[in-house]
Amino acid sequence: MVPLFQMACTEPVIEGIELLGRELEGTDNQQMYDLARLTDPGPFELNTWRMGRYFGVDGTELQAGRTDIVAMAGERFRLPGWVEISGVCSHPDTRGKGYAKSMVAQVMQGIFENDLAAFLHVRKGSPSEASAVALYERLGFYHHQDMVVQIFMRDE
Repeated sequence: MVPLFQMACTEPVIEGIELLGRELEGTDNQQMYDLARLTDPGPFELNTWRMGRYFGVDGTELQAGRTDIVAMAGERFRLPGWVEISGVCSHPDTRGKGYAKSMVAQVMQGIFENDLAAFLHVRKGSPSEASAVALYERLGFYHHQDMVVQIFMRDE
């Protein structure tokens, strides 16, 4: 059982945020998975990117020759009128540079351009809980409800 905060946003605060990422695709699948394994943003498996649009920042932004994805965010579940933002993470070497804010803003822009609203989840007690909640509140999210979820995975 995993305790979470569910946050929702119906009025984004994203104007003026520099959108740094590019849309990720199938060729980025392994790098997305590796970044998620390193940072543990919650459930993220190979091919999760197929659930919606994901954006990422390439490591070339940091140093020449670095080719890995160092930050990302994307869409996962869709409900009538709502889209979940998921997979928000930044490589430990890049924290504090505004990449997560930029990635979430980029995802939010697409959601709100389609007249939808956004929601996301923050794991209670996670190392990034306080900074994540603060970031999401600055982007217009508010606390919607507390939840406890169980994650099921299929054995392959």
